Amino acid sequence: VSQSRYGGLYIHEIEAEARRMKRKEKIDALYIDYFSLINHPDKRLARHEQFADCSKRLKTLSRELKIPIIVAAQLKREDGKEPTKESLSETKQLEQDPDIIIFLHHELPVTDNDKAEYEDLRGKNEEKLKVIIDKNRGGAKKKFNIIHKQAFSKMLELEKDKYQYPFIVTGKQIGR
Repeated sequence: VSQSRYGGLYIHEIEAEARRMKRKEKIDALYIDYFSLINHPDKRLARHEQFADCSKRLKTLSRELKIPIIVAAQLKREDGKEPTKESLSETKQLEQDPDIIIFLHHELPVTDNDKAEYEDLRGKNEEKLKVIIDKNRGGAKKKFNIIHKQAFSKMLELEKDKYQYPFIVTGKQIGR
């Protein structure tokens, strides 16, 4: 695992670093946290045009290096609604370029039963999240629930109220 802790890199710097890492370190994936912090060299362009160009360039880079590029992006906040690809706030290009769009959605408890389950999970330092695969060029769209065990930064698939083997293991704790 290699990390660059620099924020606000220009898109061409990200491209150059990814190529270097692929050549020297044989990386299998590139993670970018997060999209809005990518700078574009042409400040004359409107910000949505800069974002659109960055999105296209990341798609091209992914194909060139033959690795997935996973990018965290800001969403429009719509209280109580599940996010959709239209919720991506920077540019419409972010709806078009990715092969897969996945959201983690934290549902607020509504019914008394939901509230009791929410409090029970909070007491265990856990939370229930809905995984929404809103776009998947290679497969089906899908929704399912997982449990986020915050103390271990681990997420477990929730199936019929039983914990399964880890579905996703993250490197950092996911905050709200």
